Amino acid sequence: MWLAKMQRPDAERYRSDLDAWLAADPANLAAYNKAAGRFHDAKMLSQSKRWRPAPLDNPGHRTQWALVAVVAVVLGAAWPLWKTLSPPATIETDGRQTAATTAVVASATIENLHGAISRRRLPDGSFVSLDTQSVMRFAFNPKARDIWLDAGRARFSVAHDGRPFIVHAGTGTVTATGTVFDVVLAPDGAVQVRLLEGGVDVQPSIARPMPPRKLKAGQALTFTRIDHAVPIAVIDPRDIEWVDGMMAFESAPLSEIVAIANRYARAPIRIEGSGLPDMRLSGRFRIDNPDRLAANLAQSLDLTVEHQPSGAIILRR
Repeated sequence: MWLAKMQRPDAERYRSDLDAWLAADPANLAAYNKAAGRFHDAKMLSQSKRWRPAPLDNPGHRTQWALVAVVAVVLGAAWPLWKTLSPPATIETDGRQTAATTAVVASATIENLHGAISRRRLPDGSFVSLDTQSVMRFAFNPKARDIWLDAGRARFSVAHDGRPFIVHAGTGTVTATGTVFDVVLAPDGAVQVRLLEGGVDVQPSIARPMPPRKLKAGQALTFTRIDHAVPIAVIDPRDIEWVDGMMAFESAPLSEIVAIANRYARAPIRIEGSGLPDMRLSGRFRIDNPDRLAANLAQSLDLTVEHQPSGAIILRR
């Protein structure tokens, strides 16, 4: 029904209602995309001059838990058309996303700025787990599935597809077709790739292409803006538990553990007392649950826990 309405001369009168319907339920988006795909496959799009893509939401207007879609007509090559569209709107929330999606081209920015680790299903059936303080973009077209990790850490569980799945991070790329791997982008631009399943090709430098480094399951590779030839290493098992909110520490100062945990906390954990920040401990802790972590730290170091009205948690002797 909606697709038919958007072919009419007065299509613009239905625009706001269509946007609301698409945003109300991901199933509506899927149904619209399916109908649009059939319409395109029948080669009717090139015959219609009435349809215009729905405008993207103003990036400055951030609506919680919104999934806003826009359908683009492909009157030639899909990729050049996508590049002419406005950048997809974004939302600064805990894993919420604003999407611009079509049956032919899908693009979105996902920001997980503070809080819990988020897990999202991408239009191709792949899944991404995005760490807190992380930002990624994606753009899928008939020939490739491109991801840009702009900040933070992500785990990709890639759906098998004939199109390459390419993650752009730092100076290089990671290419897969169906596999599971982590990509970590450090603030200084260094990138670490950890392969859990399958195989990937790592190209450390797009500007200075070289034969790709091939990783096997259990291997990791780090490259920087300067050093593109770092040897392949074995994954440290402690580095791959982050998607479950777990992290292992070995003789780490209390201040370091708390600083990492506060990246996930809406109200911070604070340490009060001379010498306490430098106290060291080892173990596996759940860092995405500040109440539980504070209790565990207090038990390990014989501290007391104080919950303040603001939500802050104080650790002291």
